[in-house]
Order: sequence, then structure tokens, then C-alpha cells
Amino acid sequence: MKKIIYIFLFIAFISGCGSKDEKPKTLKDSTTAPGNVKDISKSDNKVTDTSSKKSASKNELGINEGLPPNFPKEIPQPDNAKCMGYLISNNETHVTFEIKDKKPTEIADFYKKALMVNGYEIIESEGSTFSDKGGMINWKKGNKTVEVTISSNSVVISYN
Repeated sequence: MKKIIYIFLFIAFISGCGSKDEKPKTLKDSTTAPGNVKDISKSDNKVTDTSSKKSASKNELGINEGLPPNFPKEIPQPDNAKCMGYLISNNETHVTFEIKDKKPTEIADFYKKALMVNGYEIIESEGSTFSDKGGMINWKKGNKTVEVTISSNSVVISYN
């Protein structure tokens, strides 16, 4: 049950994230040359020079950008989906994709076929529920498990 709550919270955080076009609040420092700007950290109000620093790969929620380096090749990525990032907790990795052009049932059918071809079996359990609005399906192959959570606009793939 906790796992389901974490996954839906993860989806909610990803969906509620602001635009990447938002500019950080800045303060011109009188000790810098004209045009140079320093960022003010929102958490501790310190001024830090970011003119030569690259942006971090994690956002403020600890979600890493992009696809994780250990994403299994045997788990397909949804067609026409945008990877929103991933989170690693305990022994599981959770990857979120934004989907706009497919119904939840179409995505579920896609994963049922693809994972069965790659040797995974569906685990029938109380955690595996699905309707036309979305749901969760669990698979197992040896000691590997995959959980696919599908909503109307996203897919979260959790694996160990």
C-alpha cells in the first residue's frame, strides 16, 4: 500500500512541477562587472556565483532528470513518451514518462505483449488492478520484478 502511495505522490510531484522556463531570482552584486549576476539561494539567502557552474541533474524533490543508466533494455519505453525523470528508493528505481496520445488500456496492452515476449509473467495479486482510467500491473521474471502504473497522462515503471 505504501508503494502505491509513493508512486502516486511521485506522479503528482512530476505533474505539478513548474515550467523549466522559470528564471531564478537574482541580485546584481555591486562587486561584479556590469552584466554579471549572482543567484540568491531561496533556502538560506546566501549569494552564490553560478556563472561558471552547470545545473544539477536533480530537482528540489530529488528526482533525477532523464532515463536512469541502469534502465533494463528488456523493458520497452512507451512510444511517443517524454521521460520526466527517475527516483531510486531502497532497491527499486521508479521512472516516470509523460504520455499524451494513448489511452491507458492501449498502454497496458502494449506492456502486456512486450514484457511477455521478454519472458516476464503477470503476477496476479491484490496490488494489480486496472480499469479504463488506469491502474497497476505487476510482472516477474526470476528475481526481477516490474510494476507498471498507468494513468491518463503518465506511466511509472518501477523495477528492481
